[in-house]
Amino acid sequence: MSCNLRLDATNTIAILTMDAPETRNALDAGMRCTFEKALYEIKKNDRILCVILTGAGKAFCAGGNLSDMRQGIDVAGGRNKIKSIHEWAQNIIKIEKPFIAAVNGAAIGAGFGLALACDMIIATTQAKFGATFNKVGLIPDYGTMYLLPRAVGMARAKDIALTSRLVSAQELYQAGAVKGVVEPDKLMETAMSIAELLSKGAPYAIGLSKRLMQMSYECSLEQMLEYESLAQGICYQTADHREGVNAFFEKRPSRFIGK
Repeated sequence: MSCNLRLDATNTIAILTMDAPETRNALDAGMRCTFEKALYEIKKNDRILCVILTGAGKAFCAGGNLSDMRQGIDVAGGRNKIKSIHEWAQNIIKIEKPFIAAVNGAAIGAGFGLALACDMIIATTQAKFGATFNKVGLIPDYGTMYLLPRAVGMARAKDIALTSRLVSAQELYQAGAVKGVVEPDKLMETAMSIAELLSKGAPYAIGLSKRLMQMSYECSLEQMLEYESLAQGICYQTADHREGVNAFFEKRPSRFIGK
C-alpha cells in the first residue's frame, strides 16, 4: 500500500488505516486509487476473515479533499469521479467478509458514507458524523443517500442531510446505526475483540448472511425466502456445517476452515 493507506494483516484480521492526518484522511485521488487495490487484496486473500477500517490522527475521514475541487470539474469528469468512488463503496458492501468501522474522530461527507458502508460502527465519545455536502453545494454521495435512511430512518436521515448538522456518536447509537460508543483509548481494543469473535465464526455462512441481508432491501418476502433456501442448501454441503454439528455433539469449540 502507498503511504496514505496501510493494510496490516495479523492472522485472520486486517486493519486498514487511512494514514493522511495532515488532510484529516481526505479521499483524494491517491487515497481512492489505493483503496481499490487494498479492497482487491482483501477480497482475494482467504486468510483475511474480518477487516477493521480506521483513520490515523484525530479524524476518521474528512470526505472529499476540497483543495482538489477549487479548480472545478466538468459534468462528465464529476460523474466519472463519483462513479469510481461508488465502485469501491459497493466493494465494501459486497465483499463477503465483515467490515468494522472504528471511528476515532470526525467522519464527514463521504467519510460518513464510508463508515455507513461497513457492517458495524464502533465510535469514540469524541467522534462526530456529518453529511455536510450542501455546505459546498453538493448532494450526499458515497452511497449516503441509500445507506443513511436505512441506518437511522428516513425522517432522521433528512434532518441530518438537509441541515448539515454534526451528529454525535451517542445519537447514532440511540438510532441504531452505531454498535457501541467507547472512550478513545478503548476503540481499537473493542474493535479487535469484535473482529476476533467474527473471525471464529463460519466464514462462508457469515459471508452469505452479509450478502443476503444486503439483498433484502430490494427483495420481496417471497424472493428473500427463496434466496435463503438456496443459500442454506449450499451451507448444508460445507465442511464448516459438518464441523459445527460435530463440535456441538462433542461439546467442544468449533474449528471452522471456510470450506
